[in-house]
Amino acid sequence: MLTSVVHHISYAILCTWMLRVKASLLFSICLLEELPTFIMACGRLNKDLRNDVFFGCTYFAFRVVLHTVLAVGLVMWKSSDERLGVVKFNVALTWCLHTHWFYSWMSQQQRLAGAQHQHSGGIPHSQSTSPITSYGWGNP
Repeated sequence: MLTSVVHHISYAILCTWMLRVKASLLFSICLLEELPTFIMACGRLNKDLRNDVFFGCTYFAFRVVLHTVLAVGLVMWKSSDERLGVVKFNVALTWCLHTHWFYSWMSQQQRLAGAQHQHSGGIPHSQSTSPITSYGWGNP
């Protein structure tokens, strides 16, 4: 529910507000955070394009690290602009959600690697031929 209905309704409301109050520059910067979503979608549409490690690296780089940098920058920004309160609140909530999703994805990848290692009869993960089959949320 949090990853679909609540998240997307909240995102639509935030985007509408940002456009209404002319705060769309931050929205443009945050579009970089959608690169992992694009990579995941390509992998779901074409299994040959699926790469869990690439997805995880881009997710970490853009949705965790970039978002952290933006959040710290916003906290340190000294301005009397009343829009910053709403933006800071949403950036903080989004950061919590992104780090939670990344932690869940990492936990799942560890479980899958352990199951794969067990299934392959003790062959190290790097030598196994079984693909990892899920990104960690939603249907594969």
